[in-house]
Amino acid sequence: MLLASFMFAIMNVCIKFVKHLPVPEVMLFRAGIQLLLSVPIIYQQKLNLWGNNTKLLFARGITGTLALFCYIYTLQSMPLASAMTLYYLAPVMTAILAKYIYREKLLPVQWLFFALSFAGIVMVKGFDMRISSFDFLIGITGAVISGLSYNFVRQLGKTERPIITVLYFPLVTFPVVLVTCLLGYWQMPTWIDLLWLVFIGVTTQVGQVFLTLSYQHEEANKVVIFSYVGIIYASGFGFIIFQETYTFGAVLGMCMVLAGVLMSALVKRKFTFARKNF
Repeated sequence: MLLASFMFAIMNVCIKFVKHLPVPEVMLFRAGIQLLLSVPIIYQQKLNLWGNNTKLLFARGITGTLALFCYIYTLQSMPLASAMTLYYLAPVMTAILAKYIYREKLLPVQWLFFALSFAGIVMVKGFDMRISSFDFLIGITGAVISGLSYNFVRQLGKTERPIITVLYFPLVTFPVVLVTCLLGYWQMPTWIDLLWLVFIGVTTQVGQVFLTLSYQHEEANKVVIFSYVGIIYASGFGFIIFQETYTFGAVLGMCMVLAGVLMSALVKRKFTFARKNF
């Protein structure tokens, strides 16, 4: 998860450099490069391209596509750290949805920590005037859909190789955004734009592999804590590269989001350890 967070942080910076391009166009290049990198590996390992649970794989692809659209949109329209903070509600939603989908246990105190995270999100919106209500809603929607998608990834870990799960993300995304681009959401990229778009695809592929491995080999509640290091990358890159600054209230809100998730993960880990050793 630490490696995945770093790769995605680099990807986020690249997306900010092409914020003048339509979202479907960015998604098209990202999905296309992922397909080019994934298919040869599957062929070399002689794996079944369609996997073992095709319906769930397509469900993962569809939810991943919708979440990706929301995420890229917020990255292009918001400051980097603010967009990342909204996205980091996804692990919270993953844990909450896992309770009802897979009956994973949530301790009562975890709901208090989740409430702290949501309160922090509200503070970020309230103190960062650069975030419109519409953009905020798109970010929250993306986090919820991401939580559902990550739970599908978890379930697919029982039947699929990680590379197959990764493949279905671009396999669904590519034809959807290709049609969208053909309908008019296209702007001819420059050579510099193409360079950034290639970096987006490569870093995405590497990050997706590590992300998939982390969710397939451990409970969602346990890996959440490591994903939040990305906010440190986002704040640093935003300040150094894009000269983005934040009010005290917005920073406090980001800290509340992180504190809520970190405390929830630590309490869950302590409870799990105690139960195994009882």
